[in-house]
Amino acid sequence: MVYTTSAIALISILISLLPGKMIPSGAEEATSSVAIDFEGVRISSGSLFIAIFDNENDWLKRPVRSYIMEIDKLDCSWTVDDLPNGAYGLAVFHDVNSNGKNDTNFLGIPKEPWGVSNDVRRRLGPPRWSQAQFLVRSDTTFTIGLK
Repeated sequence: MVYTTSAIALISILISLLPGKMIPSGAEEATSSVAIDFEGVRISSGSLFIAIFDNENDWLKRPVRSYIMEIDKLDCSWTVDDLPNGAYGLAVFHDVNSNGKNDTNFLGIPKEPWGVSNDVRRRLGPPRWSQAQFLVRSDTTFTIGLK
């Protein structure tokens, strides 16, 4: 079959108008479960505030999912089901005094235990998205250390 230049141009324009993420009609987006084990929980009271982010612009600002997990033992884990496959970053803090916020000192440094995916720690400033992101392609389990 021979295509003319105008036909190829028309096809190119139509393809460029398609949405970036195509899911065939009747097909569902692939999802997975992510199980998180938390290490370093030293007090069996309070709550873990868990936030999941899916892009660099929203990292540590606007989570796509968030959870509050009451703590009643030192051995803690959490499972997130039906997470669409893709790149994510996770941040968590232990609200030890149950005041509903992450207490900080006068410099803004957290006073309560916290952690992020890939156990990223920086001397100055918050952890970067590029260091904390992880890929979800199938059911996954990982550990986050709270410090």
